[in-house]
Amino acid sequence: MQASPVGSSRLAPLLQAVSMPSEPYSAPHTIRTIRLPSLAPRLPTLPSLMSTLAAQS
Repeated sequence: MQASPVGSSRLAPLLQAVSMPSEPYSAPHTIRTIRLPSLAPRLPTLPSLMSTLAAQS
């Protein structure tokens, strides 16, 4: 999957953690806690980005 926007490349680890149910739930939660502050300025674009990624997959 090619991620052209910088936001989606930052979201890649988070999306990988979320899309792997076999991973312990502490790992996605930790990643989410670390990532969200850096993504805060991009939060308005997150819903559209997520829906785009969902539509692609």
